[in-house]
Amino acid sequence: MTSNLSSPFIWTVGFIPRTAMSGTQRAPDARVFYLGQPPSSNLRENVSVTACALFFYEVAPKLAFTDLESSADALLSKGSCQDALNVSCVSDWTKQAEDIARDSDDADFTCERLADELRAHPPAACTVAKKSWGNVVARSISGSNLSLPVATKNCQMTTYAEYSQTQVFSMNSTRDDMFREISPVLTVFRPTMAGQKPATEAHLSCLKPIYDGFSMDLGSQGVATGLSAHSRAAWLLFSSVLSLYSLF
Repeated sequence: MTSNLSSPFIWTVGFIPRTAMSGTQRAPDARVFYLGQPPSSNLRENVSVTACALFFYEVAPKLAFTDLESSADALLSKGSCQDALNVSCVSDWTKQAEDIARDSDDADFTCERLADELRAHPPAACTVAKKSWGNVVARSISGSNLSLPVATKNCQMTTYAEYSQTQVFSMNSTRDDMFREISPVLTVFRPTMAGQKPATEAHLSCLKPIYDGFSMDLGSQGVATGLSAHSRAAWLLFSSVLSLYSLF
């Protein structure tokens, strides 16, 4: 596993609260996931690696960083995947992903097939998943499959101001507690040719937005009602710094 890179990749999740609607209609909340890359990296042009991002969103409502979180505490809670799952689950899950990716035939390997294999066979240590991870969204984050970076002139998403940010996945939900949910994101890097170095690597991030102190009244239904149109545009962001695959 590559560690302590001077220029790691970074996942950032943004949260867009729902707008108020009349009657019984309910607008969805939205989560938007961005991949940050250092200036020295360009996964769109790198042909030596196939990279995948797998979003395990169905299990997100079941996860918490501690066992004692109140609704208020959950707004501010931070932690690691080891806190939200357990140490053995994280270790076994990433090893499983690496084994599947490494042992797949080059011609047959796709991010979708990797997701299918993982979805139906959660490690025994991952007790929250029971017999399945549920719905999983797979996105390729290498080559032309990766979108162009978004403009971030007026929004610095991470402490690395020089990083480019690419939107990889977004999801909408009317679940009352979506704001508090923890989204596991499994990032897998696989060489395009067998025996190529560095070896296949998988890294797990567990992301949730962090309440930043703006006016927000969750109410009994968990609906964000205290946001003006202007303040609503200031998304809540949480970044996970990853010591990821060395492409250099």
